[in-house]
Amino acid sequence: MKFSVVKVTPFDGADFFWATVSIKEEEKDELGTYKSCEVQVSFKKQDLKMSEIEQLAIKKAKSFIASALET
Repeated sequence: MKFSVVKVTPFDGADFFWATVSIKEEEKDELGTYKSCEVQVSFKKQDLKMSEIEQLAIKKAKSFIASALET
């Protein structure tokens, strides 16, 4: 699976960010397409570099997917 952050949305006056993480299979299926989905995660605003924000968003998205698969 390939995880990538496609959007980070800070909100003025709020103490959190929303991040949209795209999750895509690395191999094409029999139709020549990729199965994919997007997950939105939120996290408290911090003084982070963009690469750190992306790492945190991907970590939260992976945790969410793992939790969803358990149910």
